[in-house]
Amino acid sequence: KLAEAGAETTEDLIRRALDELNGAYSAAGASLYQQAQGAQGAGPEAGGTGQAEALPAEAAKELADQADIDPLVDYKAKGHQVEFVAKEKVEGSDAYKLKVTLKNGDIRYVYLDVDSVLELKTDAKRTIRGSEVETESLSSDYKEVGGLILPHTIVQGPKGSPQKQTITIDK
Repeated sequence: KLAEAGAETTEDLIRRALDELNGAYSAAGASLYQQAQGAQGAGPEAGGTGQAEALPAEAAKELADQADIDPLVDYKAKGHQVEFVAKEKVEGSDAYKLKVTLKNGDIRYVYLDVDSVLELKTDAKRTIRGSEVETESLSSDYKEVGGLILPHTIVQGPKGSPQKQTITIDK
């Protein structure tokens, strides 16, 4: 479930491989489907026909970036670079700040809890409609699912803005 500005939507995501993402979304009685594989994507485009069509390069890149659910896992095999930056406080917890340079050159800062080594926060710069925007994502409410420990609450949005999107995983 996603909640933003009082509206709630549901989302089912399937990640089939390191660079492939299929997503189905529904809100206010309407549904849409998006797919990304590598640097290409398809889905309905805003202002388009409502039918699946090739997504613009920026939208396809954003969708493909979402397919890499954890850039730290097998980072060398993915072509990413990781370096330790500092030890900082995040939401009152000590965290390791890591600089992750993705294969495509994008940079993310990932903050890992010192004790659990779970991701607390990610800062990134993204190009949205031609403008560079700093974003942040806070992960919490970790639970074990199928032998994996996953966040069940993720709050994300523009850095420093009160306008955020809350993602709650209920399955």
